[in-house]
Amino acid sequence: MKKTAAAALVFCMLLAGCQRSPQRYTDQRYDLFDTLIVLTAYSGSRETFDAMSDLAFSEFERLHRLFDTYTDTGEGLSRLNAAAGQGPRQVEPE
Repeated sequence: MKKTAAAALVFCMLLAGCQRSPQRYTDQRYDLFDTLIVLTAYSGSRETFDAMSDLAFSEFERLHRLFDTYTDTGEGLSRLNAAAGQGPRQVEPE
């Protein structure tokens, strides 16, 4: 979760700094966590917002792979489910 908080902080700082006339931009995706995720922020340019949005969504994708219990990704909770009944397993800190 530390990486998520750090990514969110970087996202906010980059969008808030050095802007002359910030505009409101929104990006949304439905392919993670089986829910709609909407990011809305103010940025000096669409390019800056898109870059930061991509960074945030890449962190959401990483967490989705860890916490998805239904798709066998070979990591996180899906790995635990596949190994049910086989004894203790090492997992990621998140």
